[in-house]
Amino acid sequence: MHNSFRQPTDLELLILTVPLDISEKNRIFRFKKIFNIFSNTILLQDILVKNYLAPFFYNNLKKTKTSYYLPSPFLERLAYISSDAELDNFIRYNSIKEIAEYFCKKDINFILLKGMALFLTVYRKNPIRLMSDIDILIDEADVENVKTALHELDYKISNNGGHQSRWHSLMLSPILKELVFEKHFFSKTIQIDVHWGIIKGIETSFMNHERLKKDIICLNIENNKFFMLSAENLIIHLCTNLYKNMVLKKNYIISFCDIIETMKYYKDKIDFDILVKSIKEENLSNIVFPIFLLLYKLNFVNLPDRIIHQFETNNQNVFIKEENFLIKNGQEGRYYSGLISGINGLANKVFFVFSLIFPKPKELLVYYPKSNNKTIILYYLKHWYKVVIKISHILEYNLKI
Repeated sequence: MHNSFRQPTDLELLILTVPLDISEKNRIFRFKKIFNIFSNTILLQDILVKNYLAPFFYNNLKKTKTSYYLPSPFLERLAYISSDAELDNFIRYNSIKEIAEYFCKKDINFILLKGMALFLTVYRKNPIRLMSDIDILIDEADVENVKTALHELDYKISNNGGHQSRWHSLMLSPILKELVFEKHFFSKTIQIDVHWGIIKGIETSFMNHERLKKDIICLNIENNKFFMLSAENLIIHLCTNLYKNMVLKKNYIISFCDIIETMKYYKDKIDFDILVKSIKEENLSNIVFPIFLLLYKLNFVNLPDRIIHQFETNNQNVFIKEENFLIKNGQEGRYYSGLISGINGLANKVFFVFSLIFPKPKELLVYYPKSNNKTIILYYLKHWYKVVIKISHILEYNLKI
């Protein structure tokens, strides 16, 4: 290994962590080439853990047989995180099985989104992808029934999940169309994010939730039926989630991994004509097309020759520069403006904004768990500083349009 103490670029991190197949000689060569650059395993470990990528990297080390000269503490830490991820996923899987069985008795339908849907399909043979929660989509008419059913299964409205305190979460749930539940299992916490709609305002990066419910697929696993998005809708949903994470500047490398692995898993089932049509109908071309084109040019995904030209767009809202993945200037304002515009009613908009600007001390503890009464004013100042930045992005975007 060379004596490099710099942080890996986004592209290097993606090459190191996107799950490898032993038949992919070119990608394995790229992995080994990048891996040999970095000698600061402490820095690398911190970055991998922070971005939920440690299990993927450790799995690639084993597949490429490049771990024999690494420090034992580094390998032991990665092995522990990977095994703990498998245990967490096993517990979550048993939890969603229990929920599926109980909801079936109550005649409640739901669709699995994101992590758990990927766990049951894309990552089923290698269940090490880290998850923080289980996302499900339900019909709005079933909200009260779902609340009752989850309470009967000992799930409580979360004090520390999603966005706010329990009171705050209840007040905002009709606006955000989601509610977070949690259940403690020994030292583990199972979190269920229940969605019954998606805020989709003008110029937002989200799919309409009604489209998500179209063309769903059903998996029968251990006598349980799990409903999931079609391959095309799942890929679009993952792309919009990636874009959101890039705006929020968090965990977007694992989102890239999810898209790459999902397109590989469904490579013989994707109807690209339907995919392109859906993207255009949802007004997501300037977000999703650049992601596809970027991954294609970096040799992470294959696209049919006949449709590549359709991905060309003048508005590259997602791009790569100096091996880092970036979003176009003004996208933060676009995202937050769209979020607010998607909330129904002026009173709801005002309450939502006010609740974010002036959280109660208990809610502030959720944003910043390490705060205490002696330093609470400092955390308010920190919080307001971040809010001012968001507002400046919104104003800048709206002044341009």
